[in-house]
Amino acid sequence: MRLRLLVLLATLTLPSALHASTIEFVADFMQFRIDSVTTRWEMHYAYPDTAVAYVKDPKGGYLGELYLRVEITTALRDTIVQDWIASSSSATSRFAHKQYYMGVRLFELKHGQYKVRIIGRDLHDSTRNFEKTGSIVIKGVGTAPAVSDIMFTQPLRSVGLEDPRFNRNGVQTIPNPRHECIGTDPSIPIYAEVYNMKRNGIDTFAIEYKVVDAVMHEVMTSYVQRVGTADGLVERVDVPAGVLPSGVYRLQMSLMDKERSKTYASSTKQFYILNPEQAPQAQAMLSEDEMFLQSEWSTVTGKQLALELELSDILAVPAERTTLAGCTTERAKQKYLFRFWRLRDPEPSTPGNERLDQFRKDFQRAQTYYTSAMFKDGWRSDRGRIILRYGYPTQIEQFVQTIDTRPYETWFYQNLMGGSYFYFVDTSGLGNHKLVHSTLLGEIRDEKWFDNYARVTNQNPDTTRELTQPVSR
Repeated sequence: MRLRLLVLLATLTLPSALHASTIEFVADFMQFRIDSVTTRWEMHYAYPDTAVAYVKDPKGGYLGELYLRVEITTALRDTIVQDWIASSSSATSRFAHKQYYMGVRLFELKHGQYKVRIIGRDLHDSTRNFEKTGSIVIKGVGTAPAVSDIMFTQPLRSVGLEDPRFNRNGVQTIPNPRHECIGTDPSIPIYAEVYNMKRNGIDTFAIEYKVVDAVMHEVMTSYVQRVGTADGLVERVDVPAGVLPSGVYRLQMSLMDKERSKTYASSTKQFYILNPEQAPQAQAMLSEDEMFLQSEWSTVTGKQLALELELSDILAVPAERTTLAGCTTERAKQKYLFRFWRLRDPEPSTPGNERLDQFRKDFQRAQTYYTSAMFKDGWRSDRGRIILRYGYPTQIEQFVQTIDTRPYETWFYQNLMGGSYFYFVDTSGLGNHKLVHSTLLGEIRDEKWFDNYARVTNQNPDTTRELTQPVSR
């Protein structure tokens, strides 16, 4: 008997905006809840009227046509395809840029990991084209309070932009995939959805809108009070931004209790202010020592410092281990951790470190699910180490004990070396599954793992090894 579990990755490896090399094409991606197992994944896109070539239109004027195709492939290699032609028009064959053409494509996807391929081709100029590939993770919304991705829109006060195609839950949400807030008195127009407030008995709550600049300085914060009348609420606001000079910023939207002492959930996205009356201001860049002193690592000491160093060793490369060996003082070890995680920050421009945040979620998962009689700390077990080193598997198969076999698990990672397997067997019967074989280079290999460990007929399994270290790291 076997039990199959699908485990979802929590990282988004497809960039939130795509820029073509030969066609100026920008796409923005976001997710909204449909139900407990399905999510609405949206692609909002924009391209300038000058991005494509124009030909004579029999109906009059000139016509530009951009062929677009989106391919979404599941882990089982099933492919969902949408293709269409985006058209633009001009009264003349030569003209200056006046507008952006925008559109939205919707997909209903089950929770899981997907490969995405986006193709664009100018139908009247074969030299103008682009292609972008990547992967996405469709995340579910559980029962806890949650907020969707932030969608940037055109301002509510915009005149002449009403379009019934973009009416969403009773409000206008004309997309702004370029995230540009333009004007002498700009606002930050957004749409988002709030989930599960009524379910959790939260009748009143606050939403915090915090804006930070390119060096993570908080430049503006505002709050609004909301009532949790349902488990699906719409938040459509224009956050005033007239005091902000032109530049790059990030907006963080956080759900908080009404006293603003507890944060339930948050969502963050980058945007741009283009204000002709507020020129960009030079930012005072912090030195590494100043950034270190502002970081959490400057205050971690004692047992917590020792634990953080142990955990970092799971990801460290040999050169980093050599560096750590030379750190003899507490301050040197703190600075080592600061640099270690700074190097692994996938988006240094964001307030947090997404890789560190995910690592800590993996740590909590290991502590919750992989403790046993042999391991008080689940992260020290083989399954805990693999989770911390490589993240959540794409798929887990669990096999329960039978007359002939011991309990074992098969983990599959689609993103490691084109697909890698890890095999764990509970040889002791105490709930500790040890790694006995992997197809990933650098991990333990034993092609006869099933006969040597999983079969009950093998009377002498190696039950003494507590933690498998990689062969080479």
